[in-house]
Amino acid sequence: MGYSRGYRTEHRDVWSRWTCERDGCEAAGTVHGDQHDDRAATYAARHQEETHRDALITDAIAALRTARAALDQLSSAAVTDVDTYTYRGRACVTPEAAADALGAWESQLTATLPEPSDPDERVLWKMAGHHGSDAICKHSHTP
Repeated sequence: MGYSRGYRTEHRDVWSRWTCERDGCEAAGTVHGDQHDDRAATYAARHQEETHRDALITDAIAALRTARAALDQLSSAAVTDVDTYTYRGRACVTPEAAADALGAWESQLTATLPEPSDPDERVLWKMAGHHGSDAICKHSHTP
């Protein structure tokens, strides 16, 4: 038996079964034939991507928001500038710049969610889209 991010697979001699483990989702499937174990994992992952895409994005947004809040709380006392490598070479990253990047990624992911029906939420969703697109790196990705 194997486990991987929201689904479970069970392998037998000539078949494999996958089951979605998200709350309220009863999706499952059985695969027979060659490489049934790999195909079952592929079907389960595809189900997660297609059916639970918005939930996965919402989870990622919450993680970015939590990381940004933690960084904001700790930045004055415990977090310093760090040297790191980027595709353009070595860079010194400040806690403020890292928090800005986390916020930009949060906005980019928010903009990929379906448009909300509530007018106030729709305004915030549109602002997130503008902020996220403004934050896209304008530099070439080649050194």
